[in-house]
Amino acid sequence: MSKTVATLFEYVSYQYKLAQETDSFSSAENVLYLTEETLQELDQLNGTKYFLEIGRKTLKPLNYIGVVRVGDLTIQILPKLFNNDSYETHKSIIAGNVLKMLSYTESLPITEIDTADLDTEEFEFFEVFVWLFAKNLAELIKSNQVREYVRRSEELHFVREQIDTRRYTNPAKLHIVPCVFHEFSRDNTLNRTLKYTCHLMSRMVRSSENFRLLKYI
Repeated sequence: MSKTVATLFEYVSYQYKLAQETDSFSSAENVLYLTEETLQELDQLNGTKYFLEIGRKTLKPLNYIGVVRVGDLTIQILPKLFNNDSYETHKSIIAGNVLKMLSYTESLPITEIDTADLDTEEFEFFEVFVWLFAKNLAELIKSNQVREYVRRSEELHFVREQIDTRRYTNPAKLHIVPCVFHEFSRDNTLNRTLKYTCHLMSRMVRSSENFRLLKYI
């Protein structure tokens, strides 16, 4: 399924029209085409954090910048530093400024090296955040992958820790020993969660570099 990216600026009103099947954004018309389901989803998100002023025919981003995914649409909201006509020309400046501001927070581990390595001309903001997540996670697991003791139950040809006597009752299989043991393993809840998160992200990204990084993890 193709994904549409709509770049909006804070405090600028955009006309929207109802779409029958898929969401889209016409940069030539400066019009959003949204399905009823997408409008309802935006309204629900708005109830959590009021970031959009949704009227009967217009939609206006308020004092929040960032990215939201709804339906087939990615909406990225940028600060109004430049007008729409000059956005593409100054895309890297806007991206760099936002990342610089985020680097001063304690919420995201963004460093000067990250922003220098990142080709902000080629990435949408959603792709930027995914790239930062995947890049830092890939570097982390190279040197410090979490292991923990996990309880396992297997049939072995030797005794390991405890024999599961409840299952050791078949005279024809006395050479196979059902054991319960603990293994210091990478196959744990945290690593599975990270792996599944990367799998979900890989289905959403458009950047081949992001896809490669996520699949590597």
